[in-house]
Amino acid sequence: MNTPRITTIIYTTLILIMKIQELLKFIALNILVLALFSCSHDELDDSPSTLPIQVNTFATYSIASFSKSGRVDIEMDENDKIIVRVNLNQAVTEENAVKIYNGLFDGTEQEVYLTLNPIPAGQTSSVTEVHQSDNGESIQFEDLVKANRNLRVLLNSEEPYSINVFTDLGENAFVQSGEKNYPLYDKDSSIVAETVMLPRENASQMLVAVKLIEKEDSKEYYPSIITGSAATGSLINEVIVSLPPILKFGNETTGNISFANLSDFTDPMAIDNGFMTVTEESTAGLEIGRGDVGGNELTGSYNDYVFDNEKNKSYKGTVRLQERRNGYTLIGYQMHSGDHNPSQNSSVGLYISNHIQYNEGEVTQLVEYQSKSESVFYSDVRQLKYNELLVSDYHIRMFQGTEDKGGDYYVVSNIGTAAYTGTTSETSITYFEDIIAEPLKVKLKQRVNGQTEGVIEFASSINPEERYEITIYKGTDINEEHPTALVNLLSVKSSDGNVSYRDLHSDANGNSIDYIDMVGGQNHYRVKRKIDGGTYEYIGYGIVE
Repeated sequence: MNTPRITTIIYTTLILIMKIQELLKFIALNILVLALFSCSHDELDDSPSTLPIQVNTFATYSIASFSKSGRVDIEMDENDKIIVRVNLNQAVTEENAVKIYNGLFDGTEQEVYLTLNPIPAGQTSSVTEVHQSDNGESIQFEDLVKANRNLRVLLNSEEPYSINVFTDLGENAFVQSGEKNYPLYDKDSSIVAETVMLPRENASQMLVAVKLIEKEDSKEYYPSIITGSAATGSLINEVIVSLPPILKFGNETTGNISFANLSDFTDPMAIDNGFMTVTEESTAGLEIGRGDVGGNELTGSYNDYVFDNEKNKSYKGTVRLQERRNGYTLIGYQMHSGDHNPSQNSSVGLYISNHIQYNEGEVTQLVEYQSKSESVFYSDVRQLKYNELLVSDYHIRMFQGTEDKGGDYYVVSNIGTAAYTGTTSETSITYFEDIIAEPLKVKLKQRVNGQTEGVIEFASSINPEERYEITIYKGTDINEEHPTALVNLLSVKSSDGNVSYRDLHSDANGNSIDYIDMVGGQNHYRVKRKIDGGTYEYIGYGIVE
């Protein structure tokens, strides 16, 4: 037997079989490719037979949620074939009609320009090859992507107000991701309505819509934008825009919505100082809700401060500064002292400087405090912007009464760089043997600007014939014969009361000094006292910790 020859034949045969298999694979692949490019677009999930050379895309918006709900793609291929594709994010429960109308969308009935294929029940898309309008006019690509027209997906093909989804087409379509939503609140802080603002391209008219969460079919509702903010504005303020009323017995989708195109305001921020309000039956009727819009919207940035008085610890409260989009500030304050709250109406003001340097100037008066109240009182501050308040020394002061802002104060709050960091050093003074004096403690409070507030507190009022002098010295040797003075807290007399404040920003030589310099070196206090005009005697000490 010729074994080498048989082996050669077998090997040659295997090679031939492999080449035949490769050829069959190549033929099958080409058949598949030819089949793909020869299929109709219906067989390829509505893909065109040739790729589009131009596509314009527009976001669609849901009436139910006033948020993006899908997209419209208007395509043209190299053969000038035009395809309009409408794709929703969620399937419709029943067949929806799709129509294009003339003009910018405003929620009203408009002339139908083009009827597209409907979206079948359970589906999300409508695909239509377009040639001519409903009036028989030939359609060019530019007719759909440049002229002012709007598209609506309708629950009822014969009812233009039964809108499920809408959008604007053309060069003045809605700015992609430019929408702004603003809630409207009732007196109980529940959301009762929503405002949406949709700016358009080319600084065209902005669409504004107000949607009620619930409405009584027997009543009409009147939305308008008024000058001022929701926290402090009055219904008698100047009306910026009056929107069409929401009429009685409206349809199921847009019957609780008012639409308006604003030619004077092309962007939400163009409404620098306004709030939306909705009233019943007339513009002067019962207000059901309000909310800030445009520049008055709060950014979410805020700073909280304490409202208190170390001279009378029964008074306590809080102050909050909130930033608006326009950069200005909403100030709210509230007392939390319960039965100890001030028993009279009182003036409240914002002042330049910390509360010790009170007379340096007024920024503005805030809303007056109402006696015994624990409500939040709001004021809009437009003299200074939020960031300016945070980087400067200011304080808020609630006076005892309203007469010329006279008398002492109930509470103060240092804000901005005058506010406290929360870092505090408190020292109780130890008196030498045989010395009888009121218990005394000294507190050093660090400010945001690095400076220090000193609080000198006796257990009760000191005698009229007594006068005390308090000084911080370097080091901890309380018996050193010639110590170096670091900071003079000045003298204290009976007319100062049992608590007095010192603004400590200069050392004994007049040079600037900060909190760390006073506390960081383990220094010590010395307390001196004189009685009946005598000389000062060293009577007590304390280590600065």
